[in-house]
Amino acid sequence: MGIQVLRRILALLTVVWVCLAGPDAHALDPTRGLKQFRHTAWTRLDGMPANISSIAQTPDGYLWLGADSGLYRFDGVRVEPFTHPLPGVSVFSLAVSSTGDLWIGSSTGLSRLSHGVLTTVTAPRSIPSAGVLHIAPGRNGEVFVATMSQVARVDGQGWHVMASDWGSSEGYTKPGGIWGLAVARDGVVWSKNLLGLYYLRPGAKGFLKADAYGGSIIDFARAPDGRLWTGDTTLKHFYALPDLGPSGAPPPSPQVGAPLAPGVQGHALLDRDGVLWAANPVSAFGLYRVRSVAGPRAVVEAFAGRDGLTSDVARMLFEDREGDIWVATAQGLDRFSPANVVTESAVALQGRAPDISASADAVYVADGFAPDSPGRPKGHEHLYRIARGAPERLMVQADDATVLNAAGSDGVLYGSGRPLFRLRDGVATTIDLPKSIDIGHVESAAESGHVLWAAIAARGVFRRRGDTWAPFTAPGVNPAGSSGLRFDQQGALWIAGTLNGAMDRVIGDHIDTYAGANGPNVGTVNVFVPDADGVLVGGLLGVSRFDGQRFRTLSHDQAPYLNETMGIVADDRGGTWLHTANGIYRVDTGQLQHAFLDRTVRLDAQLFDARDGLTSTAAVGKFGSTAVRGPDGRLWFLNVSNLVWIDPQHLYRDPVAPPVAIRGITADGHVYGGERVVKLPAGASNLQIDYTALSLQNPDRVRFRYRLEGVDKTWIDAGGRREAFYTRLGPGHYRFQVIAANNDGVWNTTGATVRFKIPPTFVQRPEFLALCAILAGAALWLAYTLRIRQLASAIQARLEERLDERERIARELHDTLLQGFQGLVLRLQAVMEGLPGDQPAQAELDAVLTRADEVLIAGRNRVRDLRTLDRPGGLAAALSDAAQAMAGTGEARFQLAVEGGPRGLHPIVGEELAAIGREAISNAFRHAGAGTIDVRLIYSRWALTLRIVDDGVGMPRDVVATGRSGHFGLLGMRERADKIDAKLELSSPPGVGVQVAVTVPAGVAFVTGPNTGGLDWLRETLAAFLRRRRAAP
Repeated sequence: MGIQVLRRILALLTVVWVCLAGPDAHALDPTRGLKQFRHTAWTRLDGMPANISSIAQTPDGYLWLGADSGLYRFDGVRVEPFTHPLPGVSVFSLAVSSTGDLWIGSSTGLSRLSHGVLTTVTAPRSIPSAGVLHIAPGRNGEVFVATMSQVARVDGQGWHVMASDWGSSEGYTKPGGIWGLAVARDGVVWSKNLLGLYYLRPGAKGFLKADAYGGSIIDFARAPDGRLWTGDTTLKHFYALPDLGPSGAPPPSPQVGAPLAPGVQGHALLDRDGVLWAANPVSAFGLYRVRSVAGPRAVVEAFAGRDGLTSDVARMLFEDREGDIWVATAQGLDRFSPANVVTESAVALQGRAPDISASADAVYVADGFAPDSPGRPKGHEHLYRIARGAPERLMVQADDATVLNAAGSDGVLYGSGRPLFRLRDGVATTIDLPKSIDIGHVESAAESGHVLWAAIAARGVFRRRGDTWAPFTAPGVNPAGSSGLRFDQQGALWIAGTLNGAMDRVIGDHIDTYAGANGPNVGTVNVFVPDADGVLVGGLLGVSRFDGQRFRTLSHDQAPYLNETMGIVADDRGGTWLHTANGIYRVDTGQLQHAFLDRTVRLDAQLFDARDGLTSTAAVGKFGSTAVRGPDGRLWFLNVSNLVWIDPQHLYRDPVAPPVAIRGITADGHVYGGERVVKLPAGASNLQIDYTALSLQNPDRVRFRYRLEGVDKTWIDAGGRREAFYTRLGPGHYRFQVIAANNDGVWNTTGATVRFKIPPTFVQRPEFLALCAILAGAALWLAYTLRIRQLASAIQARLEERLDERERIARELHDTLLQGFQGLVLRLQAVMEGLPGDQPAQAELDAVLTRADEVLIAGRNRVRDLRTLDRPGGLAAALSDAAQAMAGTGEARFQLAVEGGPRGLHPIVGEELAAIGREAISNAFRHAGAGTIDVRLIYSRWALTLRIVDDGVGMPRDVVATGRSGHFGLLGMRERADKIDAKLELSSPPGVGVQVAVTVPAGVAFVTGPNTGGLDWLRETLAAFLRRRRAAP
């Protein structure tokens, strides 16, 4: 018999007990039936591989699956193939060692996955077949592995083969093969085959046979106390393996437990509560569950393909750290997990219009009525009573039965067709209806004291006092429609009808009608139940409450999920439960009352749906609630196809914070692994970060929050989304963190992190950015220089125009006025000389001629002075002359300094600066009382600056700002500066005197043309840099 056949028969993995959840973690309730758990299945249509033969769970929470097609990883949502190469394609066995490493037994070898690193552990040549069928973790990080015929201990030093003699078994020549392998709590290694059990004590070199024990293909199972259990076909019982003491005595006789049920064979598992689960890979019997293996009697349950199992061939069992049971089959993977919503399988709703009601001591259920059919002939309707145990079917007439009111003061009222019955002490008595009613059935009934009320379809509402029935009319009652009847806690009767959602409240013979804006405003009324003050009403559009005075209705914004409410019931733990078409909702009763009073309050609710075991929708009630409370506190909910219950006192809550893992980063279409530090390519900007949380029980209810430090200011609430997206990220170092909460809101606040680096591209490097900055600066400087040149050229052009005009005037004066004046002077000279010497006029003419010569000389000097300041040094000389002219007006010491090389000035600039300087020097000599007058003429590459500073008495602030009234010296200085586009700064700091600074741009001041100093400086700087580079060794 070959390996392929053996793989189909054997269950190939020992139980890996990963109990990280702690003592408070919930397992599957051993008191519930197998079909009362929540069953979830995955097949190849969901991406699940077929023929899974081994399952393990690593400390990070991932479920690992070994199959014929390889190794897979499962997070409850996605199945991922393990892409690293293994020694063989098919994976036979998986186990997690005490150090957290995953050991992988394949068809041709053994591998270990530790912290993401895969290592192949090569088997010695002495092992003929290296296909690893079993792996059993030891206590110190080592593992024991079994091939078809040998067992070895594998540690850091390699393989150590154990001596053995397995005998010959059916279909095998010697040796007989290994069918199971496990390490007991005392360190003893046990193995088995069809011939018997074998044990290896710690430190021993070989296996010994346990003579008192028979063999079988039933694998080992580990109990909650750590003991190993198994079974054999000889004893036909389960039994616990003994702890072998250090004395070396042989194992004692087995302690026999529950008998083997027919078909129980193959892989076995004991869950946390000691319940035995068995997979049958040989016969197509599916899954078995035995609630107790220690007692003399076994209660065996089966679950096969007809019940929803993915295949009748179950190969492997595993319990995860949350207490769920996983079943690997030939066609997929199944899971059994706790269900807060439990289906009551003892009550099968097969008919139409089932009904439910509750009294103080029991719940009553009618399974509905149906017309005659081959599957269910008329007369097979049933009425059930549920107290504190299993449902009890009542042996009463129940044809077309509907429970009308189980809370009456004198027994249970129920209908069966047209008659009305009262059930008291298990005996049903008939209540006669009005003789005038020939059609219609009783659809609602209520009783208070000796007054009985009944709503009869298509006939309206009737009231019976004593033995007399009388029709009852009210504004809200539609005689041709349906009506519901309920008494509130104040003794008032409420009547709900199908007439525009109106409701009537009857106290004695007084009727109050609530309709329109004063009504419940929930659309069609489906249910109304009494509460402390009045009634709660559920309808098509929501929920309303009568508080004794008026109806208050929840808005859609407060509770958008409360549509089509069919049932309302309160538990004894402060909660109100609402049975709707969307599922079952639990809200806090105090918050519900507050929400009715304050329409800004949003009502928080806990949803119970298919993920909690609810497999059907709410039944359409007949004004009575489809949700009731039983005497033991359980809440019962009537659905279209089944009856379910919830125990508010024992709601399953997953206490395990889910481990969080980052699966990888996708950057611009390329996928990078989930290492803690990831280096992405330069220029990566569009990122998708995939993450997950290992809450296998309800993965679709896991909530995530994430943030990217430096990008996200706060946590991003991602809901159930398992990807984060970022675009246009710049180069740099980043840290991404994600946290998660399980379906019960237990947060893993540490979560998972990944650091990644995005290197800069060439254009993002600092050098490139610096180069761009330099080029941008150069461009700006060039633009600035060109602009200055343009402005200087414009000013120069204006000045040249002014100069040309003055030169023209000077030529005209010289050629006309001065020449003509000179001719007049000569004529006068001739006339004077022709007069007798004693003439009085001769003296006057001589004086006139003298004055005329002076004017002529002054005019010629003025024309000549137009060009005196265009040469270097002309301005400094003019300023010195101005100071010498004022020297007699004061005792101040005058100082003149020239900084920089003098350059030729534009004549008008020089003249205007000289005029400004003369005015400032004159003011300093005449008004400042200064001891020193310091004048500096600064020639720079960029500008010409004239600075005049004295240490005199200073000048008032208002005079500095606006000048003195009636005086025009300062005003003239400013006007002259404006003419040559100069900047004039005038200040008088306390105790310093007066400071005058005039700055003229170089392009305006100098006759050498517009300033090119910036380009000259850049050219000189680059030349100097190149010279230093050439001179460097």
